[in-house]
Amino acid sequence: MNLQLNPKQKRALTFADVCVCLAIIVLAIVFLVPAISRPRHRHGRWCTNNLKQDMLAIKIWAGDNNDKYPMQTSVTNGGTMELMNSSEAWRAFQVMSNELSTPRVLVCEEDKTHTYGTNFDDSLKHHISYFIAVDATDADPQTIVFGDSAFEFHKTNVPSGFFNLVSNNPPQWSSIRHHGSGNVALADGSVQSQTDKDLIQTLTATSLATNRIFIP
Repeated sequence: MNLQLNPKQKRALTFADVCVCLAIIVLAIVFLVPAISRPRHRHGRWCTNNLKQDMLAIKIWAGDNNDKYPMQTSVTNGGTMELMNSSEAWRAFQVMSNELSTPRVLVCEEDKTHTYGTNFDDSLKHHISYFIAVDATDADPQTIVFGDSAFEFHKTNVPSGFFNLVSNNPPQWSSIRHHGSGNVALADGSVQSQTDKDLIQTLTATSLATNRIFIP
């Protein structure tokens, strides 16, 4: 017995079929584009998570040291108080090695100038992406403690060393990280992603007239 195909089964694609195919392609693009771009946003979340771990570490450290950060604790007692006006201010991160567990949490994934550290020896100063506020205390919840160190001031990148954050003449976040925004960690334990305007509001809210920071 010979089987014959129905002539209707040999038809070409109709206009309606083409429209359905195009609709499927458009829907695929709509759902795939966010998935493709997601890694960029994940980097921002990783940086936020880093700073949360840094804040947890300093909170634990303070809990074991009379509720004082390393910056308010003398060197003889394991802190860095005498070093906070020198180029050795970065050691405030170093003395928290037990609480931090790994130096990787001191490097932002979008920082192209610093690589991950492998230990907490003296080479650590070359593997830190975040500034430290040298006068920060646990007593003022709105005080800035850590944050992204990628700043511009008068269109010039702020170099390593000391810098004063003031609300009436603040720097701007550099475009080299987080697309022109930045992250700051406050003494209340929160970490905030901020625009330039947000940073001014944060500086206004703190009780410090000048927020001195050290950029490693």
